[in-house]
Amino acid sequence: MDIRYGTFAEFASIDLEWMDYKLSITPTIGGRVLSYAYRGHEMLYAMPSLMGERFDLELTQGQTIDEKRLELGMKLYGGFKTWLAPQDLWGNAPYIDLDLGEYSVMIDKTSHSITVKLESPICRQTGIQFLRNVTIYKDSPTVEVLMGMKNASKQEVCYGLWDVTQVNSPGKVYFSTKPGAQYSKWGDVQMEEIEGHNLVKVECHNELDMFKIGIDYTEGWMLSTTHHDRFGYVKRFDVYKGNLCGHKNAIEVFNSNVYPYYEAEVHGQLTTLQPGEEYYMKQYWNIIELPENDIDYVREIVENLGG
Repeated sequence: MDIRYGTFAEFASIDLEWMDYKLSITPTIGGRVLSYAYRGHEMLYAMPSLMGERFDLELTQGQTIDEKRLELGMKLYGGFKTWLAPQDLWGNAPYIDLDLGEYSVMIDKTSHSITVKLESPICRQTGIQFLRNVTIYKDSPTVEVLMGMKNASKQEVCYGLWDVTQVNSPGKVYFSTKPGAQYSKWGDVQMEEIEGHNLVKVECHNELDMFKIGIDYTEGWMLSTTHHDRFGYVKRFDVYKGNLCGHKNAIEVFNSNVYPYYEAEVHGQLTTLQPGEEYYMKQYWNIIELPENDIDYVREIVENLGG
């Protein structure tokens, strides 16, 4: 178990290395986890055209912060990040201080764990500050990710935390369903409800059309495959009813038809925060090698990962 200061995708990175795993955090571009790999097999997508590129977030004379946000637009660096839900509040241009700003870093290292603590700048539009902890444990393959938001403004706010993770494609996403679960879809969604398993399988590939699917139900996990289904990236998380979340979905999957990635997305519930209040949601990540007939074993694989 070790921590190093290096470079990933031409950005300064904090690299955590333990067992057969490596994870790289890039504080200068929104505190993203830009790499998560097992024995050199990378799970997360990083946009080649944006490697090493940062953007000036200062306003020009007479420019408003919203004008700056729209000028910069969406920068799809890749990896894992947090957005504020619902997206209707900001369209296709996330709040720049949270998405592109430089996060402060503190390291807490003991004999049995390493935690990287990240804090965003305070968003000049929402008053929100993102708080993020990434923790690894000696002799444990599991990554613990704590996402939080603090209301640093002087007024009441209401938002949902939204984990958006860009995974290398082609691949599949598996998640749980139940009779009566409600889906939201746009585009030509390539999905299959697997009879007898209460599972949904979504095929993702950039040769398919762009699409998005969400579901209002979850058992608190999703499994994303990559490297020709040899590996599965598992997220386990707190369970919220979709109707309490910003998009009325507990989880969502987006497929890019331009770049070789898809998004595995998890929502927290919409939360009202008074000035100074904080809200958190936690995830546990694992990478597993998949058997050839992964459908039969998906739920068993997740359950065997433990608490």
